[in-house]
Amino acid sequence: MAASDFAMMLLAQSALAHGLSRVYRDLLTVSEETNEVYIVPVPEEFIGKTFCELGAAMFMNRDEKNPAILIGAAKGSQLVINPRPGQLAPFQRGDQAVVIAFERPERLV
Repeated sequence: MAASDFAMMLLAQSALAHGLSRVYRDLLTVSEETNEVYIVPVPEEFIGKTFCELGAAMFMNRDEKNPAILIGAAKGSQLVINPRPGQLAPFQRGDQAVVIAFERPERLV
């Protein structure tokens, strides 16, 4: 995707949803006070389990210094953000979690 296409999409979404530009600015600013998006391996103990199970475990075991929120999954060439129930098969080896966190998480749960 060309940078100009990406910029146009950000502008269009920001125009449609008041205040959304602040969310994008926060996610795209790299600092100790802001979150970034990371793609990290799914923990071994969640192979065979679902997106919802991993998300619930992450929420229940939030790291106080670097809380992470599960927002999507990468399975091979497929990337899904906020999957609907049943949209993704259970995790397999090699799958990755898409998370928001202050820094790259050492662990998800």
